[in-house]
Amino acid sequence: MATQTTQAELAELSRQLDFEENQFYWLKKFLKFVFLCPVQPIVIKKSGRFIMHASFLFSITITCARAYKEFFINEIYPSMLAELAFQLIAVVGVWCVHLQTIYSENLNVRVRDDRLAWHQRSGEKNTMKVVCERRSRLILIHFGFLLPSLLGYALVPMVLPNVLNPYLPENMTLKRSLCAHVELFVDQNKYFYHILIFLIHMAILIMLIVSALDLAYTSCITYVMGKIIWIGDVFEKLGEINVSDQSPSSKRKMNVYVHRTVIGLIKRHQICLDFSQKLNDICSPKFFISIIVLLNLLSLSGSMAVVEISYDASSAAKMAVAFVMILILVLVICYPSQLLIDASNDIYFKCYTSKLYEYPARTRRLLILMMTRAAEPCCMTIGPSVPLHFETASSVSLDRHKHSFFLTSFLNVECIYSSTRLCPTLQRWCHFAHSKPIDFSHLCMLCNEKIVQV
Repeated sequence: MATQTTQAELAELSRQLDFEENQFYWLKKFLKFVFLCPVQPIVIKKSGRFIMHASFLFSITITCARAYKEFFINEIYPSMLAELAFQLIAVVGVWCVHLQTIYSENLNVRVRDDRLAWHQRSGEKNTMKVVCERRSRLILIHFGFLLPSLLGYALVPMVLPNVLNPYLPENMTLKRSLCAHVELFVDQNKYFYHILIFLIHMAILIMLIVSALDLAYTSCITYVMGKIIWIGDVFEKLGEINVSDQSPSSKRKMNVYVHRTVIGLIKRHQICLDFSQKLNDICSPKFFISIIVLLNLLSLSGSMAVVEISYDASSAAKMAVAFVMILILVLVICYPSQLLIDASNDIYFKCYTSKLYEYPARTRRLLILMMTRAAEPCCMTIGPSVPLHFETASSVSLDRHKHSFFLTSFLNVECIYSSTRLCPTLQRWCHFAHSKPIDFSHLCMLCNEKIVQV
């Protein structure tokens, strides 16, 4: 365990793992391409950021223009307004995360320069190789989920009618449509493909931003997780050392070796904690924005999937798919932090089983110190204090179901209001219901009155 590796072995290790210089080189290139870090020439940085900001601002503007037209000019149509709200929240949320990432780029450079360049002990090579393979599979799963989802969301509303209409009866044909609602000063039927290209451009832009953040975050998390796992493995090997059956001189030398090894492991664990804290300082504001956006989208999509079943099956299906995708995305965000928590908890149990009662008092004190610190595992947080793990994802899902139920009830009342223009009594009651508690028995009586009038 204390054997130092040679420079040739380190070089071979770097080539095998493709993690140290090569990994961070391509990660830096990808982040430069998406976020245009300050190491780029000033002209490229300014022009690239202008194009990205202009794309987001244009998308936000045309979405707000369509919402204004639907709300103030046309009749109030809750499902259309809900889809526009869903679209607006998603675009604004990704743009805010993008802005926050750009203006925290100094922290990004600091973490990238402070990476844990160890690989100096035997056994760490195999541990980091397994962790790197796991990270690669995790990133491929994320990309495999994100790429088909966003491109499918952009292309299916146009491709599906062209594929199914030749085989459907004339009264059941599907209408070609765009994936998002826009309001431009052009004929949308005539310039359909031009608008579609812009929407695909926005989908790819969002995909690049989310993918870059996911790649950077997952790489850093699995990197420090591999170091923590290796520390736990060394503690486990310390428990396999049999000190009691050795001679006094050998026992004394072994105790000195174990004591120095424990000191080195504690120092490395402190470096891991410092690295994790720096990473959390960068990611915590982005997680806060992302979770707030996902909470609103989850409530909106879940409620609209229920409300739209009776009115528009295609819109209900789109909202249902969005609801499932957002739930999966919440789990994807929480999963790397949960891996880090599990690795930190593993150190505690391996310290406990390392036969600390056979070591001298000074070594036992160090092991107890390590166990005390490992009892509070390092993890990512949402904002200043909320931990990011599977329990948080579960509570988010349960809370959103309650809010979706309330929003579904509200939208049902709005749908009744917008579809019953012939009943002045019900119309007045719906105005009254916005400021007073809803009396569902009164609502049922008024609905019966409406049916009789029709």
